Amino acid sequence: MMVFVLVLSTLKYQIPTQGIEPTALTGTFVKNVKSTGVATGEKYADGQGLCLHVKEAGRYWRMNYRYMGKQKTLVLGVYPEVSLAKARKRRELAREQLADGIDPVTARRSSGRPKPTRRPIGLKLWRGSG
Repeated sequence: MMVFVLVLSTLKYQIPTQGIEPTALTGTFVKNVKSTGVATGEKYADGQGLCLHVKEAGRYWRMNYRYMGKQKTLVLGVYPEVSLAKARKRRELAREQLADGIDPVTARRSSGRPKPTRRPIGLKLWRGSG
């Protein structure tokens, strides 16, 4: 356990640094949090890299991590489709992959999961007008 010693005149105070964790998010907070209108959005940390990114468009679960010395971000889903509990499970799965030496983003891309298809807006209007 690391301990910093702060000396004030002749008195010594010990400040423990281990075991101090940021307060984890709660389901009520995630449900009720609103965007303040900042263009970049706000980030609220849950711990171990998981954060909730709140923007005007919605609330996004993201996990920040380092792989081979580079900072990376894994998108875990959008609230409310992905709940707090499900986001934590996905974070744990990604942490297991990192422990095995696998980059979670690369693993997701190579898993063969289909990409969402987007239909051009003009195609919808063209078909509807005929």
